[in-house]
Amino acid sequence: LYNFTQEVDLTRMHITQRYEAALRYAGFEGNCDLSYELNIPESAEQAAQRLMATLPGPGRGLALCPYGASRHRSFSAGQIAAVARAFASDKIILLGQPGRLKTLMKGQSLPNVFIFEGEGLFQSVALLKRADWVLTVDTFWVHAACALQKRTLAAYQDKGENWAVWHPNYEGVKPLFCEGEQSKLPPERLVEALKSL
Repeated sequence: LYNFTQEVDLTRMHITQRYEAALRYAGFEGNCDLSYELNIPESAEQAAQRLMATLPGPGRGLALCPYGASRHRSFSAGQIAAVARAFASDKIILLGQPGRLKTLMKGQSLPNVFIFEGEGLFQSVALLKRADWVLTVDTFWVHAACALQKRTLAAYQDKGENWAVWHPNYEGVKPLFCEGEQSKLPPERLVEALKSL
């Protein structure tokens, strides 16, 4: 058995730097490629391709991931509707749990908004791969977009410790910081940020 500890200030250290520090402490001296990597099964790729082929129109595909780890880190139906209206010639594809998304969007009549009803995470990631750009809250989807090198607008609550540890390691992600909950972010600010992406 081995038992060792190392004094490291983790409060401002990105998660990948933490892994590298652990590897170095354990004696690893080689090159540490800590970039994100996703391996998507071929069956998931085919399912996402079939869905994309059914979507009408020539517009771009915006993968919109409205749910974060809690309701405080999620987009509202009003924000989604504002984005859909501002980008009416584009396809807005909602990623997440289909039942929750249907409840969220109940009563909304938005012809360019589609709820992806895939089977599991890999199919959703394969669809994300086919999107032209991404809008998400601070969640897994930011990191998946980084791995796939997608232009992304990601809404964060603050620049504190959470940002220091989990910020995206990809220049194609534009962070949008807001005070308080993401659902309180004015829709016009969200739209303007997307237009500048």
